[in-house]
Amino acid sequence: MEKSETIKTLAEAMSKFQSEMEAITKDAQNPFFKSKYASLSAIIEDTRVPLGKNGLSYAQFPSGDASLTTILMHKSGEWISDTYTMHPADNKPQSVGSALTYMRRYALCAVLGLAVEDDDGNEASAKRPARSSQVIRVPMGEDEPVGEIQIAGADDEGTKPKIKAPKSVSELQQKKRIMELADSIVINPLAKDEYKRWIETETGLILVPANYPKIIERLEALKK
Repeated sequence: MEKSETIKTLAEAMSKFQSEMEAITKDAQNPFFKSKYASLSAIIEDTRVPLGKNGLSYAQFPSGDASLTTILMHKSGEWISDTYTMHPADNKPQSVGSALTYMRRYALCAVLGLAVEDDDGNEASAKRPARSSQVIRVPMGEDEPVGEIQIAGADDEGTKPKIKAPKSVSELQQKKRIMELADSIVINPLAKDEYKRWIETETGLILVPANYPKIIERLEALKK
């Protein structure tokens, strides 16, 4: 990340902006769950006035190497900026345009601190006990270690539950099948750290071994 020499005023403006932001309009249809999610257009439209009210603006610049630079600015002249790259599956205009829209949406959500993922119909969220926070990390590559993973946050009794990463051959085979299905469905290649979020958003299930069979079932249905 790059930034101006100071960002104190920008940080204060961002704090006000985030406290004033209301829910983003869900205007696009998720065909799998028959539910809605927020498109790039909705995010831009719903943030326009709150950003301007707090002296904030942004710009996004695509480059020829499949990169996107997003810069958040304050009227004082302070700014922060970062760039990331995502290569489309091919060089067809439709694929390039789809990848650019995807990058713009997620980069804008990240820099503004917006939470717009569609969690309607998420079965797991309705069944989990309330926690102060929940951060689950499951190995996504063959080179990552397999071991015990802890969920951040406490349940109603104040204890921190633990889950097990896949250890059996069956679970590893299921995880491999999930990755194969994900690769066959996504229009544009995902970065390694984006697969988990994509899978959980599309299936409505947390990516843990107990849910692998159901996740595979839903991804196979989505692929048809």
